[in-house]
Amino acid sequence: MKNIFLVLALISSLTSFGQHDASLKITYNGKPVCHYEIILKQGEAPLATGTTDAFGEVNFSQLVLLVNMVDVYARKEGAVDKKFEVKEHVVFDENYHFDLRMEEIIKQITIGTTIPEETYVDSWGFSSLNCK
Repeated sequence: MKNIFLVLALISSLTSFGQHDASLKITYNGKPVCHYEIILKQGEAPLATGTTDAFGEVNFSQLVLLVNMVDVYARKEGAVDKKFEVKEHVVFDENYHFDLRMEEIIKQITIGTTIPEETYVDSWGFSSLNCK
């Protein structure tokens, strides 16, 4: 019986360890990337979902993090669905916030390739950002 209580106490301490309110702001060249559904993951495990607002911001409550790095999966439904993912780049600061500047991601992706940046800008929906 003592072992059961010990296991329950250990599980309880692990689940409360690393719980934080976190925020993410996504922009492209200073313009908000708004109305995208965001899924945060660590590995294949989904941690939280939310939707960016008109300012490109999304907040997550009681996010359980083992480490401060997360992967971001984004999707916006429309006549043509737009989606992108950013892996191994988003590391929350001490306030559990990160400014994700998509122009930096696009530059990194296109280094050493013949694919123009505009290809990503268009396919991810950044050429027609309308945040009303």
